[in-house]
Amino acid sequence: MIYTVASRCKITFDVYFSNHGVSHYETLEQGKRRMTPQTDAQVKLLIVDDNPDDRFLYKRLLQKVNGVNWSILESESGADGLDLCEEENPDCILLDYILPDIDGLEFLLQMKNRSVSVPVIMLTGQGDETIAVLAMKEGARDYLAKDVLTPASLKGTILNCIEGPGKPSAPDWEKKKKVDLISEIQTLEKKLASASGIDVLTGLPNRKSMLEKLHHEKSRFDRNKKSFSMVMADIDDLNILHDSHGLQAGKEILAQVGKWLDFNSRKQDIVCHWGKKRFVLLLPETDLEGAHIFIERLCAKAEQEKFTLSDREISLTMSFSCGAYDDANLKIEDCIQQADECLI
Repeated sequence: MIYTVASRCKITFDVYFSNHGVSHYETLEQGKRRMTPQTDAQVKLLIVDDNPDDRFLYKRLLQKVNGVNWSILESESGADGLDLCEEENPDCILLDYILPDIDGLEFLLQMKNRSVSVPVIMLTGQGDETIAVLAMKEGARDYLAKDVLTPASLKGTILNCIEGPGKPSAPDWEKKKKVDLISEIQTLEKKLASASGIDVLTGLPNRKSMLEKLHHEKSRFDRNKKSFSMVMADIDDLNILHDSHGLQAGKEILAQVGKWLDFNSRKQDIVCHWGKKRFVLLLPETDLEGAHIFIERLCAKAEQEKFTLSDREISLTMSFSCGAYDDANLKIEDCIQQADECLI
C-alpha cells in the first residue's frame, strides 16, 4: 500500500488480515484508506520524521501486526509536529532525532514549555546510545534504533508507552515507568562509561583504561628507558562500613576517596578505580624511591583528612603499596601482581 504524503497530513487505516493474509480495502477519500473495521485498540500515532521513506517503513511495519487500529498523523518538521501535537493530542509520538529545523532533544524541551504531555519514542541510528540516554533524561518514554525495527518491537514499544485498560492506575503506572526508565538510563550510562574508559561511580578511568595507559607507558619506557611506578591504594575495613551503614554509604566513600586521590596527585599522574575498594595510580617517569616519597606524602595527608557520610565526619585508614617498572623484560601484569600481593 503506497501513500503520497505532503509535509503534513493525516492518514487513517485499520489493520485487518484474513485467514489467507490478504487485506481488503474500500476507498473512503483521497489520502485516506480504510480496511474492514475490527473491535481492536484505537491508537492515534504521530510520526515526526522528514524522511518519507522512513515514514512509509513505519506504516508498513504497523500494518503487519493485528489487534490495533492505527490513526496516523505525519509531520516533516519539528515545529509542525509540535503544532500537530497540540491540535490532535495523539496517544504517542515517534520522533526522529534529526529534523530539518530542530533536533529531537529540542522538540522534547519545547513540549515541556508548551505543557504537552504525550509519550515520546525517540528514533535513532543503531549504536546511538548516547542520544537515547539524553532523550530519556529529557522526558522520552523509550527509544528505538531504526536499523533493527520489527513489526513486533514497534507495536510493543508503542503500546507499552500508552496507558491501556489492563494497566495499573495512572499514578502507579507512571511511577513504575519512571523507575524502569531510571534503571534503563543507569544501565546505558554504565555501558557508555565502560566503552569510554570511565568508571561510573568515581568518574575516574576504569581498570580497562588504566591497563591501556600502563601498556602505553611501557612503550615509552622501551623508547626512553625512563622508569615509571604504580601505586595501589586500598581502603581498609570498607566491608565493615558496608555492614554498618549500607552499600550506598560505601559507594559514597569510594567516590570521595577517588576525588581525594585525584586532587592530591600530581598533574602528570593518572588515578583509576581498579575495582571494589582499590585504586591504582600511575606515576610517569618516577622510580621506586620517588614512589615511596609520594606514598609518604599521601599518608601524611590522609591522617588529617576527614570524610563525610550523611553530614557526619568519619575517619578512614588506607593501605598503599607500589612497584616500579625499570626492566624491559618485565610484564605489566607481573608488576601489578607484585603490588597487589603486598596489600593482601
